[in-house]
Amino acid sequence: MKQIKKYIKTLIKSLIINQPKDDIKLNGDFYCKDFEGLKIYSHNKACIERAFEQIFTRHVYNFNSKTEEPFIIDAGANIGMAVLYWKKRYPKAKIIAFEPSREAYKSLVKNVEANNLKDVICIDKALSNTNGTQKFTTNEVISGSLILEKDLANNYDVETTTLGEYLNDEVDFLKIDIEGAEKLIYDDVKTNIHNLNHVFLEYHSFINENQYLSKFLDLFEKNNFRYFIEGEYNKTNHFVEPKVSLNQDMQLNVWAKKASIDDE
Repeated sequence: MKQIKKYIKTLIKSLIINQPKDDIKLNGDFYCKDFEGLKIYSHNKACIERAFEQIFTRHVYNFNSKTEEPFIIDAGANIGMAVLYWKKRYPKAKIIAFEPSREAYKSLVKNVEANNLKDVICIDKALSNTNGTQKFTTNEVISGSLILEKDLANNYDVETTTLGEYLNDEVDFLKIDIEGAEKLIYDDVKTNIHNLNHVFLEYHSFINENQYLSKFLDLFEKNNFRYFIEGEYNKTNHFVEPKVSLNQDMQLNVWAKKASIDDE
C-alpha cells in the first residue's frame, strides 16, 4: 500500500512538473510571447496561441527563396505573426502587410516596431475590387471580413484598395487570407499571375453562394503552377450537416508554386 501511495505521489509530481508552461503573459494592453529573440504581441491571447502553432510550429508559410531579399505581400496580416516568421528566416525580406481590422492592425504595428523590423510596410486597408470604403465586420476570434457581415459582432467602415498596383514587380510570396474577399481580388491575381512565384490561398466557400475554387485552380494550372490542397475542417457527415464555421460549408488552404522556380 505504501508503495502504491508513493507511486501515485511521484506520478502526480511528474505531471505537475511536465505541464505545458504558459509563456504568454499580459504586458500592459497586450499579451506577449517571447520566442527566440522575438516578442510577439496581441490583444488576444488565443490569437497568439493559434497563429504561433500554425506559423512557427507547422511552418505553413515556409518557402525557399532564390534571393536573400524576397518580396512578400501579406494580404490579411492579422497581428503580423507571418511577418515575424518571414523576417526571422529572411532578415532582408521586403514585406507589404495589409490588415484592416483596427485591433489586429495595432498588434501588427506593435510587433513590427517592438522587433525593430526594417522594410515592412503596414497598410490598414482591406483588399477589394474597388478603391473606396466598405463595411467591415470583426470579432475577437478572427481579424475580420468584408464578407462575413452577418456573423460577427462589430462593424465599421474601412478603406479599400485593389491588389493589382502592388503586383507590378516579381512577388516571391503572395499570402491571401482575407476571410472570403479572395473572390474580390481574383481578377488582379489573374492579370499579374506571371509575376507570382509562390501563392498561399485560404479559400472560403459560403452556403447558398456560388463556389469559385475552380477559377483559382484553373488559373494555377494554366500558368504552370503546382498546387497542394488541405481541408481546414475534417467532416464525415457533410451531405447532412454542411456547415463548418459561421456561414461556410468549406474552407481550404491552397499552396501554389510556379513549377519553373525549381529550374532557376
